[in-house]
Amino acid sequence: MKSTAKTPYASQLFGNDPHETLTKGAAQRKAGFRAVKFGWGPYGQGDAATDAAHIAAAREGLGEDGILLVDAGTVWVDDVEAAAARLDALKTHRATWLEEPFISAALGAYKALAERAAPLRLAGGEGAHNFHMAQQMIDHAGLGYVQIDAGRMGISDGKRVADYAAQRDVRFVNHTFNSHIALSASLQAFAGHEKDDICEYPVEAKALSREITQSLIERDGDGLISAPEAPGLGMEIDADALARYLVQVEITIDGEVGYKTPQLT
Repeated sequence: MKSTAKTPYASQLFGNDPHETLTKGAAQRKAGFRAVKFGWGPYGQGDAATDAAHIAAAREGLGEDGILLVDAGTVWVDDVEAAAARLDALKTHRATWLEEPFISAALGAYKALAERAAPLRLAGGEGAHNFHMAQQMIDHAGLGYVQIDAGRMGISDGKRVADYAAQRDVRFVNHTFNSHIALSASLQAFAGHEKDDICEYPVEAKALSREITQSLIERDGDGLISAPEAPGLGMEIDADALARYLVQVEITIDGEVGYKTPQLT
C-alpha cells in the first residue's frame, strides 16, 4: 500500500496568557504550518472566560484559514458541564476538534459531550494501549477522531485500529509529542489511509528527542509529510549524539554484575 501525504499540525502548549498563545500561533503559521494544536498549560485550569480568550488568541495568531486544534489533556476527568462551558468559544473560533476533555474510560461523558458539540468533533484515544480499548472509544464515545500512540499500542494494533475506524467513519490520527523515531512509527499505522490526512508533528521536543536521529521527517514543498520509504522505520540513530545523554549504570547482586550499561556502536 502506497504511503499518502499528511498535513502535519504543529503540536505545542498554550501560552501562559492569551497574548503568548497568539504569539505562538503566529510563529508556527510563519514557520509554514497550516494546522496548529494548542494544549494543556492553563487551559481548563481557570474559568471559561479565560479559556475563551486563549481560543480567540489562538485563532487570531493562526489566521482565519488555519486549522485550529485544542487539547484539554483530560483536565475535566468526566465533568460534562465543565467541558460544555467551553463549547461556544470553540465553535465561534472554528476549532476542528476538542481533544481529551476526559479520561479515556469516561465513555459516557464523551458521548454526552459529543451530542452537544457538533460541528466540533471530539478526539481521544491516546491512552488506549490495545485494540479493544480503542474499539470501545470508537463505538461508544462519539469520537470524530481516534488518536493512537504507537509507543503504547504498537504499530500492528495501531493499523488494526486505523482499519476499524475507517469502517466506522472515524478519522485516525497519530499521537506523537517527542522524537521522529516515534513519529515514523506512528505514521506506519495509517500511512496508506488517504482520508486520514492530518498528523501530529512535534515542534517543542526536548533536545534528546531532536538529536537522537541523523535525519528528521521534514515537510515537503507543499508543507506535507509522508512515512519514510527506507526499511524499518527509515530512521538512522545518531549514536554520538545519544552518547552525550548516556548514564553509566551497574547493578551488582552478591558481587556479581547483573546489569551494566552497554556500549553504543
